[in-house]
Order: sequence, then C-alpha cells, then structure tokens
Amino acid sequence: MTQATIGAVSTGTLCTKDLLRAYRGKLSELDTGRDHTKLIYDARITDPDSEEALYIVDELADALQEFAPDYVYFGSLEGDGACFGFWPDIDGAREDGCVYGDLANAPAIGQTIIVVNDHGNATCYVPEITWREIWSVV
Repeated sequence: MTQATIGAVSTGTLCTKDLLRAYRGKLSELDTGRDHTKLIYDARITDPDSEEALYIVDELADALQEFAPDYVYFGSLEGDGACFGFWPDIDGAREDGCVYGDLANAPAIGQTIIVVNDHGNATCYVPEITWREIWSVV
C-alpha cells in the first residue's frame, strides 16, 4: 500500500469546498488500489454548501488516515487549525514506550520506534533484518 509523506495537504482555509478538493486530490493520488473510488466520486459531485459535504470531508479524512505511516496522523497541525496534513505523533509513540534517544538504546528488533535526538529531530524506524527508516522530520 502506498503511504503518505509527512506534510500539508491543505493550508490557510477551513472552506468546505477547498477541503473537499484538497482531500479528494490527495486520496486520488494515494489510493492506487482504488478502494475509495466511490468516496472520491462523491466528493467530486457533492455541493460544497450542503450538509452532506461536511460528512464527506470527515470520510475523506478517515480514508486519508489509512495511508498514514506508523506514528503519523492525518489532521490539523498543532498550533494551526487551518493546516491539514500528515503529521508525526511523537506523543502517541511516547505513550507506547517507543521513543528513544538513539538506536543504541532501542530494544532488539521487534517494534516500530522513533528516535528523537537532542535537537528534536525525529526518525521513525521499522524492524526488519536491521532498522529501516520510514520517515524523518527536522
């Protein structure tokens, strides 16, 4: 399955019409298996001023979450409620006990982890034969 990359999908607007367009476009890009064809179509034909449009925006957001890598969420950026996209969930990883200062202190291969260095840079690794980086933010 295609996974999303960290970053904004829609910025500077809470307008339903803009969110429908941005979310629909990103879902179309990620949904190579075509599991969400009907939702994408509904987002295209729905009147953005209708009450139904709000439900479709929520459904699109839920569908986009399916493409988020480990410890990444789809939603608004903390501190900017009009910036929607895929963002690291360091707090969630910390709650799961999966945040380390370096790979040397990480457990033996077995769980997805996040390494946060003393500058605040974060890198998420998945266990394979060795650690494989799946995302990184500075």
